[in-house]
Amino acid sequence: MQILPSSKINIESIVQYAHKGLWIAAGSSFLLAVFFFFYPFDFHQEIHDRIKDTKGAISSYRLEEIGKGPLSLYPMRRSSSVPDLSREIIVLAKSSRPDTAPGQEVLLLTTKGNSHQKTVSSGEQIFLECIKNKDDEDSYVFSNKKTSLWIRPLLTGGDDVNLEVGVFSADLKTESFFEEISQVFVQQVKMALARSSADQTCFDTMRDAAWWGADALFKHYGGLEFKEMTQKHKIEIPSHFGSQIYFVEQGDCLQWKEGMWHLADVNHIDSLCPIAKVISLHNKGLEIQVWDEKGFYPQVIKLDRRSVPSSAAKNDFKISCIRMRSSSQLSCTVGKRRFILKEGDWLLKVGRSWRNLRRMKDIDDCIQHKIRGELFVFDSIEKQQGKIYLKGHLFDEMRVQITPISLPITSDEKEGGKPKKARVSPLLQKRGKKG
Repeated sequence: MQILPSSKINIESIVQYAHKGLWIAAGSSFLLAVFFFFYPFDFHQEIHDRIKDTKGAISSYRLEEIGKGPLSLYPMRRSSSVPDLSREIIVLAKSSRPDTAPGQEVLLLTTKGNSHQKTVSSGEQIFLECIKNKDDEDSYVFSNKKTSLWIRPLLTGGDDVNLEVGVFSADLKTESFFEEISQVFVQQVKMALARSSADQTCFDTMRDAAWWGADALFKHYGGLEFKEMTQKHKIEIPSHFGSQIYFVEQGDCLQWKEGMWHLADVNHIDSLCPIAKVISLHNKGLEIQVWDEKGFYPQVIKLDRRSVPSSAAKNDFKISCIRMRSSSQLSCTVGKRRFILKEGDWLLKVGRSWRNLRRMKDIDDCIQHKIRGELFVFDSIEKQQGKIYLKGHLFDEMRVQITPISLPITSDEKEGGKPKKARVSPLLQKRGKKG
């Protein structure tokens, strides 16, 4: 028998390791107890419910529905009971009047194969009736009474119109009615030769208008008071009451009332009246867009600048027998009439004779072209190189051209003082007397 030597076992080490293991197990158990005690049980239930709901939502979602509905680019009909009207409803025109508020746009519609037209607002519900045409095919006409088929046009901001189509159908099982809605896009028909059925007088008068350009009187004499008028141009529009002059700039509007055009604020235009707007104004031409009261068929009218013969007014202006009366006053003969003029006076040729415009009303009428004729403005009496001169400016009838006038003055008596030049423009000087 073989006897092996006995091995040494360290009892103390085993005890130490066991002691540490017990402490680690006790600490872990304590932490788990604290976690479950302070963290609510509802949290675990909520997590569980969310996972359950998510699984249900994913499993119930139909992938084939992606791209459909009101947000789709090309919505599909939801049911065969809703007819496809994308080729049955025709958009003839949309109102583009500048006084139309957003959301109040108006459209002109018709149906395929019918001449009847209907004016509707964006978002307005219209009822249709389905009839059989001569080829025994379905045809649609507008109805004045409620039917089971309706449409609602909605403007999208482009050329297309979003058309809602609705059908009231009967459910035989429940013996009740339900409504099905579909959406289609309808494109506006391009009608280059379309014309308004309204009175064409407003269009004709604008086509016969004359553009005279800026007013030289305001540019030379306007000053700060009439600074805005220097940016405006004159157009002359005929009417049954005679030609009317309007001072306009780009963006200005006019409205047609009582047989003639009137300047109007775009925010206070009568929606029942035709309107016009200056859409372009530059040296080469002036363009005005005109709408009838519906605004479906606007017309753009281009006006070319009118001109007057060069120096036509100067050749017709005859002033003679000029005599000094004071340092700022003189006498002269214009045409066949004798005048006593002071600095700032206006002489207007009405017919064949000249008039001195002294009343404020006459000056305002002259400015507005209510009375017309060649205009001479007496500026000052000046001394140059030992001689005394009458200084002024001559305007043609439409005040397109301005001609400086300088004529020598014969003095019959000694001068009372040195002649001086007027510092205030005659236009402001005259109008200042009103106050």
